[in-house]
Amino acid sequence: NAVMVPGVTVLRLARRFLTPGDSARGAAALFGGAVASQLIASVANVVLARFFDPAEFGILGLFLAISGFLVVASSLRLDQAIMLPRSRSLANDLTLVCIGVTLLTAALAGVVALVWRGSISAALGAPALSAWLPILPVAVAAGGVTQALSAWLARHRRFPEIARNRVWQSGSSAVAQLIGRDWHPAAGLVVGTVAGQVVGCAQALRAALRTSAHRLRWRLRGSI
Repeated sequence: NAVMVPGVTVLRLARRFLTPGDSARGAAALFGGAVASQLIASVANVVLARFFDPAEFGILGLFLAISGFLVVASSLRLDQAIMLPRSRSLANDLTLVCIGVTLLTAALAGVVALVWRGSISAALGAPALSAWLPILPVAVAAGGVTQALSAWLARHRRFPEIARNRVWQSGSSAVAQLIGRDWHPAAGLVVGTVAGQVVGCAQALRAALRTSAHRLRWRLRGSI
């Protein structure tokens, strides 16, 4: 909780000085969320540097490089199209298609990670990475679904929710990493980061369903 205090303060200040326009409010909310999440991550890195070795940060960096690439590619960039349709129902269906493709890609990534994790880690020159590749599909699924839901929230101008999701993800990652430092060094970093992504995904899903569940159609249309 102490790690999240600077981020919450930034968000409150941003909301306090918002201008009346919707565009300005949205921009300020997104800016406040980005600044808050980066501030939390920066403070957390300073603290975590006292508990983890550079080699353990290297494993985290490789894991994030792989998962980050797969998150971007998992949805086939369909999340970029969610903002485009004039039809609300078509945008809802695109959101569901994007989520479905992301989950399918995450499942395929999980199979590859389980079968060839030794070869992948050896090719990257980091044998210790093989122990954490099995949780790669969780990171890909959480990141891709969050990406799709953030686009859907942005379409409906739910910018404060997007900002809060970013703060929750950064804060929960930092807290999980600090808690896991005594369990296993690399696990504290990698699993803590994935835990933060899962929390961010859960918060995005909650924001999407809390007041606008009727806007999302939980089925795929035959036309799609």
